Amino acid sequence: MREKDGILEGRTIVLELDEERQVVVELEGEEEVDALYLEHFRMTHWVDLMLSEGEVQEGESWSLEGEALSRFADLDETPTYFEEEDEDGDDELDELLREFAEVDVIVAFDAIEEHEGQRCGRLEIEGSLVLKDLEVDPDLLGIDPDSLGIGDLEGVDLTARIQHDLTLEGTAWISLEERRPVELRVGIRGPMSMSAILDNDEVEVRFVFEAEVEITHQITWTLVDKD
Repeated sequence: MREKDGILEGRTIVLELDEERQVVVELEGEEEVDALYLEHFRMTHWVDLMLSEGEVQEGESWSLEGEALSRFADLDETPTYFEEEDEDGDDELDELLREFAEVDVIVAFDAIEEHEGQRCGRLEIEGSLVLKDLEVDPDLLGIDPDSLGIGDLEGVDLTARIQHDLTLEGTAWISLEERRPVELRVGIRGPMSMSAILDNDEVEVRFVFEAEVEITHQITWTLVDKD
C-alpha cells in the first residue's frame, strides 16, 4: 500500500453555510493554498447519504437516488486532496460520464455486529455502472491520427466510442452509538472497451481496445482527539 500526504495534511478546514445555504470554506493558518483544494466540500458526509431516510429493520433494503447515488458512484465532483489529481483529471470526460452513465445501487441492512471495537450496523451494497457505446472526442482518450498511422491521410474521419458494464459490491460498517462510518470496502469489476473508428465513406475500420477492470477501495475512519 502506497501512502502519500495531501496538500491539506495537518490543516484545519472550517465549513459554514452562508445566507443562501452555500458552503463557505475557510482554511485555518497563514499558509495559503490554491483555491482548487478548497472546492466541492459539503456539510454532509457522503457515506451518510447511503443511509435510509427512515427507520429500517434487519434484512430491509433501499435504492440510492439523486446526490447519494452520484456521490457513491464517484460521478459527482469531490474535493481535490493531492496535486496529481489536478493534472490527471479530465473535466470534459468526467462530465460526459456523469451525464450518460446508468447507475443503480441498492443498500441492505444486513446485521448488527462488533467491528473495530464499535457496535455497528453492517450494510451490504450491490450495484451496476453501465455506459452504452458513448461517442466521445478521440482527444479525450488520448487517440490521435498519428498514433494510428493515418496522420497523412485525407478524407478520413476519426471518432471514438467507450462503453463499460461494471458491477459494484461492498460492505459498510456504521457505528450505532457514535452515528458515524467506521469502515467501507467496495469492489468494482467488469469489462470496459474503447474503440477508434476510421471512416472515409467507403470503408470503416475499427480498432478495439478491451480490458477487464478490477478496482478495490477500503476506507477507515477514526475520531481524532484534538486534546
